[in-house]
Amino acid sequence: MSIVRIPREMRQAPKLDPNLEVGPVTPRRALLINPFYPKDPHASFGKHVLTPSLALTSLAGAAPPEWDVSYWDENLLLGPPPAQPFPQVVGITVHRTFARCAYALADWYRQRGAVVILGGLHVLSCPDEAQPHADALALGDGVQLWPQILRDLEAGRLKPRYQADYRRPYRDDPSPRRDILPRDSFLTTTSLIATRGCHNRCGFCYLSTEGLHMPYLVRDVEQVVAEFRGDDLPYAVFVDNNLGSKPEYLRALCRALRPLEKIWSAAVSINDVK
Repeated sequence: MSIVRIPREMRQAPKLDPNLEVGPVTPRRALLINPFYPKDPHASFGKHVLTPSLALTSLAGAAPPEWDVSYWDENLLLGPPPAQPFPQVVGITVHRTFARCAYALADWYRQRGAVVILGGLHVLSCPDEAQPHADALALGDGVQLWPQILRDLEAGRLKPRYQADYRRPYRDDPSPRRDILPRDSFLTTTSLIATRGCHNRCGFCYLSTEGLHMPYLVRDVEQVVAEFRGDDLPYAVFVDNNLGSKPEYLRALCRALRPLEKIWSAAVSINDVK
């Protein structure tokens, strides 16, 4: 049986220099980080370069216009996140698979004067575990919370926890910012989402996460088509949990996407394939 050897860079997070000295904090500069996770050749190997984090690019789109926002994905194997210019705020998404890495990043930046905001499914499930590593937690819909967090920070009234549900109409969310991405580092930067939630509750899916209540919502078909067209790439990936959860919506979306003559992929449950 052959043995697959994986380079260290794909097994271990980039090292953070404990002795690195940084410059002064840059006001109104935010750094959004997608932490490293080990690559498994027997699972979704290569997924890290398929599309960027839609959660973080959506946060960037929700930031007040006076903020300078940058994006760093450790899974692109370009080394540790940048420290120059040093950000005032660092936002880190936390999943169970890379929680320790996320906390290490958070501690490193906080020790040097940055304000760290943690969010994501693991934070929602385990806020007490995450709290010691953050100045504030975003529990729930981060797109709603992010502008409020930045405003409170500037006003000197940052709270330790912010919470929002997922009931706001999905069409009201701003478009994600793809201009901050290293476009050549991904198969496509056109990661799209048309629906939120799913009518099913499968045990293996993150929608079964404790504390997560995500009602099924859809975006206007015209919004999705405009976003796909606007990124001007031939291929898109829908990151929806189940794009076919509402078959009549999926049919309407397919009809609207057909004139674009572009390729796209999505996850649908097998009962939707007819």
